Amino acid sequence: MFPVTDAERQAALMYLPPVFYVPTARLNGPDGPEIELRHVDDNEIALMVYTARDRLHRCCGDFQRWAMVPAGNLKELHRRLPFDKILTDVEIPEELRYDLEDLL
Repeated sequence: MFPVTDAERQAALMYLPPVFYVPTARLNGPDGPEIELRHVDDNEIALMVYTARDRLHRCCGDFQRWAMVPAGNLKELHRRLPFDKILTDVEIPEELRYDLEDLL
């Protein structure tokens, strides 16, 4: 496993991609993909976004479901799912990742 380095994260933020990959709990909820929000250390709610699909898999594991969100839709997503901050290309600890049983 190769974590995303700070240098990679900074480079990605300098040249924001047209789409982000966001973790989902389920691919198809009643209103489409169910976007995951995470509680972070300071009691804030964060939207995790990844600048490339390989980074999402590297940081969240092979069994993480995901949805592609155009960068221009983040404001609308925030309106529907209020969050305090966006975290980019952040690694999820192994013990919090999905495994094969979660997909069944």
